[in-house]
Amino acid sequence: MTGIRRGLATVVFIAGLLGMHAAARADPVEDFYHGRRMTMLIGYGPGSLYDLYARLLIRYLPRYIPGHPTIVPENMPGASSLSATNYLFNVAKRDGSVIGAFHERMGLEPKVEPKGTRYDGRAFNWIGSMQRQVSVCVTWAATGIRTVDDMKRGEVIAGGSDVAGSSAVFPRLMNSLLGTRIRLVTGYDASQIDLALERGEVDARCGAGWAGIKVQHPDWIRQHKIAIPVQFSLKPHPELTDVPTLYPLVADASDRQALEVMFATADMGKPYAAPPGVPPERVQALRHAFDQAMTDESLISEAAQNQLELGALSGDAIEAMLVRLYALPDSIYRKLAGWRAPPG
Repeated sequence: MTGIRRGLATVVFIAGLLGMHAAARADPVEDFYHGRRMTMLIGYGPGSLYDLYARLLIRYLPRYIPGHPTIVPENMPGASSLSATNYLFNVAKRDGSVIGAFHERMGLEPKVEPKGTRYDGRAFNWIGSMQRQVSVCVTWAATGIRTVDDMKRGEVIAGGSDVAGSSAVFPRLMNSLLGTRIRLVTGYDASQIDLALERGEVDARCGAGWAGIKVQHPDWIRQHKIAIPVQFSLKPHPELTDVPTLYPLVADASDRQALEVMFATADMGKPYAAPPGVPPERVQALRHAFDQAMTDESLISEAAQNQLELGALSGDAIEAMLVRLYALPDSIYRKLAGWRAPPG
């Protein structure tokens, strides 16, 4: 009996050691995400460029999150993604199970146009960005309007979305800074503006993402249906080196400083964030997973097949950028707000 007792004691002792070892190896982040169903909140509708990028990311991101959760997309379009941004900050679970995809401008929106914003861009847990955004002004080639000078000589009808959307802001910006004669007609969504261009109802769309045009309208480029008078960025897109950027066309130093701020967020053209309050170890896991996913050869290959440009920016870099931009003088943001405001 003594031998049996000793044997049982040994088994219990070994089992205890194994249990302690397993407990020491346990990963609380992995435990949280294992078998979990996450949500990717997308601030634009199905089929939009933001939607395409987000759905590409969620096919690969779970590979690198400990516990390998599933991620389900949920579209919440509205107000150029402001609706989704407010929801993510104020309503979404703060446990790392919800992340959001929205317009690159949203992080800075409380400084530029605080009306309707119910968040502080610095307080989000930024995960990373997939692409650098370069917006352009396109004109329908058949109109003969091909340069900024052409847009100064006669009236140009441009289609726009809501009054605060890029397709409305950039025409007002061009009129203010360059003296163009753009008459803006708002109320379209993006696809309707494109259709209006093709039908000849409008002459231009100013504020369209170049990456989106390549994906959604490759025939426009291939068949030379459009001209590009100007691009809205601090440096030209590598494929558009012969197209002038707005920045050097502006003479006033204070205007140029404000443009630097306006275009800075283009470097985070397809950003992803988690709400504030998420445990730091889960934020780090999501950031690390994003960085790894962006080097995944399968993701890179799929993006190339679908003409989706990539240019990753880390969550840490986005966070640092917004801290720097929020600290700039209010006078810059008053100027930006003036450009953004509709006339009257």
